[in-house]
Parts: sequence; C-alpha cells; structure tokens
Amino acid sequence: MKKRLLITSIVMMLVVAVALSTATYAWFTSNAGVTASTVTLTAATNDAAALGISWTDSNYGTEIVDAVSGTTATLVPMTPIAYTVGTTVATANTENKIAFNTATIRSDATQNTMVFGEDGQTATPYTWNDATHNSFYVKNLAPANTTNLTVTVKANITGHFIAISGSENTDTTNYDYYTTGKVLIASPGASVSEGFKVAKNNASDLVRVAIFVNDTLLTVLANDSAADTRAKVAKGAISSGTAISTYAASAVDATSATTGATFDLNANTSAEIVVMMWLDGALFDETRSTQLADIALSFDGVKKNA
Repeated sequence: MKKRLLITSIVMMLVVAVALSTATYAWFTSNAGVTASTVTLTAATNDAAALGISWTDSNYGTEIVDAVSGTTATLVPMTPIAYTVGTTVATANTENKIAFNTATIRSDATQNTMVFGEDGQTATPYTWNDATHNSFYVKNLAPANTTNLTVTVKANITGHFIAISGSENTDTTNYDYYTTGKVLIASPGASVSEGFKVAKNNASDLVRVAIFVNDTLLTVLANDSAADTRAKVAKGAISSGTAISTYAASAVDATSATTGATFDLNANTSAEIVVMMWLDGALFDETRSTQLADIALSFDGVKKNA
C-alpha cells in the first residue's frame, strides 16, 4: 500500500513539473506584438551661412589660389580716370568700362603736392586670375529659398611678410617682427628664432582693390590709413606743364578694407566676381618703387535679415 502511494506521489510530481514548465513558456509567448511610444521628429534648421568659391561656376570649395600666389605681381602706379559705384563695369569694349592712366609724377610748388605730368598713357590694372580665368564665383550653397545671405567682402592689405629661419637680430628701425601667428614680438632688439618680419615703410597704403559683382562695380577697397587720399587724383597746373584734364578727382571715395562692402545672394545662387588691383599713382613716388604689399580677400556670409 505504501509502495503504491509512493508511485502515485512521484507521478503527481511529474505532472506538476510539466504544468509549471508549460505555464512559463506560455507567459513568454503570450504577447504577439510590441510597440514603442510615439515620438515626433523634426528636421533641424541650419541658419549658418554656406558659401563656396570657385574659378568656374561649379565644384565649389573654400579657397582659390591666384596664378601668382607665392611670387610677386608688379602693380603699376596708376589712377582710374573716373568710376561710379553701381554703374562702372569690368567688361571690355563698353563706354562704362573702368579706364586707367599712368604718367610721370612731378612736384608742383603751387599746390605743394606731387601731380601727374602731361605724358599720360593708358594703363592696365592687375586682375585676379588663375592663368585661365579673369573672374571667379562665390555661391550661396544653401538649397532653401529662406536662407538668403548678405555677403561682406574685405581686403586684407598688409606689408609683405618675410619668413625668418634661424636666428636674426631685430632691426626695429626698418622692420616689425612677428611670431608665426603674426603676433608682434614685444621685446625690441631681441633675437627671434622663427617668425616673420615686415618692412615698416611698405606699399599697403597705396593699394587699391576694385570689386565687381556680376560685372558692376561694388566698391574700391583701401586701408583706413589712406582715407584722406585714396581713390583721388591730383589735378591742376604744374610748374613744368599742364596736367592732363581727364585726371579729375573721383566721384566716389574708396571703402575701408577693414569694413568692406556687402552684396546679397539668394539661396542656390552664385555671383561672378572680378577683382582689379593697382597702386595709387597720385601718392606714388620713385622712392617707394621696391616696396611690397600682400593682398588677400575674404567673403563672409550671414543670414539676411537675421
């Protein structure tokens, strides 16, 4: 009797074990589907400017290199006969094209200034180029019509930076000395092992940079230090003859190279840029004929009406 009860007990235990196992499996498979809570996703709005630059209206990047980069371009002292912002153009064979003349410069005792002589000749300014193209393009790469930009173009006009390798005693009479980051070295007379020097008497105050946007003159940029004479032409009688009558003071003064000038670019729109450079012939004299200056341009865009 006891033996039969024992067998029955063992059977019942097996049944219970199977029942528990079946219940556990059923719990895991009872949810035929699962869900995640609903989340609304919004695409981010990019308000940052997206400018590109290229010699052709394609394959835009962040920098272009002029054909004479790393060498020295000769800028002939000259003066524009006249120009008007918004009217004067860069295109050849048009009556509105900007025109230049150069001439010998002579002392005028009456005006107490240097003026052009009577032997003026047609002159051609230097045009920014890559040996194939005399213009380049700046484009607003944003595809959305709401991202229109105001673009500011500036000219960084400085004295020519000469790299220093090794050790050199500073000649503070003729040069300023800079570290590699172009920070002025503060201790005159000290030695510098590496960096740059720039002549104190340089041609940066003579440089004029005309910016044409879509063939129309936007501005002429010059350093602030030349504010009283930039873009002006000496005129009047001189002691050894009569100055050419077409050398009249320009109707439009130059814009500060530091402040720059602005134009607008709609989204996915490009502007063709022509850059002409020259040295102000009205200020130039032969003692400055070997002086150097470095010129770089920058284009900065901000969202219009931001």
